[in-house]
Amino acid sequence: IRVKMIFLCIDRQYNQIIRKSKPIASVYSCWLPLMKPCIDYALDYIYRYPKTEKELRIQLIKKWYTEEEVHYTMIDLVKRGYVDDRNFATMYIESELVHKGKPRINISSKLLMKWVDKDLVRELMSKYDDQASESITVRIRKEMYKLKERKVEGVALIQKLMARGYTLQEIKKCIKANQKEKKKAH
Repeated sequence: IRVKMIFLCIDRQYNQIIRKSKPIASVYSCWLPLMKPCIDYALDYIYRYPKTEKELRIQLIKKWYTEEEVHYTMIDLVKRGYVDDRNFATMYIESELVHKGKPRINISSKLLMKWVDKDLVRELMSKYDDQASESITVRIRKEMYKLKERKVEGVALIQKLMARGYTLQEIKKCIKANQKEKKKAH
């Protein structure tokens, strides 16, 4: 037995309610009386969760807004400066890399998963290299301290840090800095 779900949809072209066996986002916007206008939903959504242009576009399509509505909404939001991939990536890198000291590779992959352009990610990551090295060093030292409390030493310590995304060069730099501090303390 096949069960067809019937949706009441509003055909915007003729302003009449019609019955469809399945909703078609590009032609009909189902449940229109219950839905916010596309621009209002988009503004509410990016206010709560900053998003890239592509992420927002996908979310609006998931919410059954028409391609035309989504297109004009995105043009308006980009023109106003509410959706800007460069600004989003800059804020994300400053937060995660510069302030928190998270591994560069993890941040790059997250931004690429959020549909930020690969060249833009490379450009911004190189821009923050100097500022990030200090916070990464602090973060690696914290993680080394936690691992040493659990009796992880030597090669196992380096392997665990590399598995978390830090480069061998960054780890060696921290180990050398720790050794210098120990020598000064004695």
